[in-house]
Amino acid sequence: MTRIIIVIMLFVSTTLAQERVVRGKVTAVAAGVIYTSVGRQDGIKDSTLLHVVRRTETTAVLKVFATGSKFSACSVLSSRREIRIGDSVMARVPITRPEEEPKEALLVAEEVPPRIKPAAPATRRVVRKMEAPVRPSLGIVGRISLQYFATQYENSSFNISQPGVVVTLQGSLRDVPLKFQMYGNFRTLAYGRASPFSPSARNQSRLYRLSLEYNDGVSVISFGRIFVPYVPIVGYTDGLYLSHRVGRIAVGTSFGYQPGRAQTGISSTYKKFSFFLNYESAGFLRSSVTAAYARTYYRSKLDREVVSAQLNLPVGNKLYIYGQSNADLREKSGIDYVPSASLSNLFFTFNYRVTDFFSLGLGADASKPIYPFHSVQFIPDSMLDRRLR
Repeated sequence: MTRIIIVIMLFVSTTLAQERVVRGKVTAVAAGVIYTSVGRQDGIKDSTLLHVVRRTETTAVLKVFATGSKFSACSVLSSRREIRIGDSVMARVPITRPEEEPKEALLVAEEVPPRIKPAAPATRRVVRKMEAPVRPSLGIVGRISLQYFATQYENSSFNISQPGVVVTLQGSLRDVPLKFQMYGNFRTLAYGRASPFSPSARNQSRLYRLSLEYNDGVSVISFGRIFVPYVPIVGYTDGLYLSHRVGRIAVGTSFGYQPGRAQTGISSTYKKFSFFLNYESAGFLRSSVTAAYARTYYRSKLDREVVSAQLNLPVGNKLYIYGQSNADLREKSGIDYVPSASLSNLFFTFNYRVTDFFSLGLGADASKPIYPFHSVQFIPDSMLDRRLR
């Protein structure tokens, strides 16, 4: 009996030792493809199942369809919650020994029992691997909407017609965390009896986003017409955005030009620069705190200098707190732009989710007018409203 128990224990321990747990993170989410930080060097192969875990709960199951040495691209088999960058993933992979490395796609037939002597040598049968369906290397998703606006008056000279096409596109590569984004409204405006497609119609197209972005979950490089979420006071920028995350801290910068008033071409009148520092915590209070510094130049002269702070604080699954504030570091004095710090904006909200379809909110907003220096340089100081309301 003792021998039987020992044999069973040895068999169980040997079976358990054949697998190991691999853990990683979700590094990017693009066009339905989930990228993770585990790859071939961790034992991940095509068709390996990965489990997305939050705390002790499995929220999604992924299936690998492409791997690199240090990353894998997955499709979503099932999901109970939205998959986000930074989510933990885990998988069980077999432990391979050097002598067990995969060989050619040939399987030797089962050995003939020793008591039976075959009349002919044992043959080999070829087993062909079933190849996974080929996925396109470039995936594009988006939406194209047609719009038409018209106003009719008794006097047809005042009629207005405006047709437009709204285009929203996002493309991503299968094996590289690279994506393309585009968002624009292409429209014309015509008055009176003129056709909106005639040469006399005004072009009122707007291009809000056109960028190429590399994001592997650690480093982000974005080029084109971009918007930096960590520094909303900068707004849209035609330029470059760089950031890098070390643990829970991310640092980054952006610089470039303010898009022209028509939001179509590139203008060099306004120059922008920003720097930010972000910290994200985990656990019950999954907070995100950001501090930023930004400068705007008008024709190479300093036009505004400001610092800002943001707070995102979810408390459990019910309460969500958001706060944001700006402080200008300079103000107009006569015809000079002198250092003088003052609060220019303060905004915060408290939102409590009572049920899945009903929530309560409370917030406050205090702000004062903002005057770019070039626009008020020769206006008397007494005519400027500087009160925080």
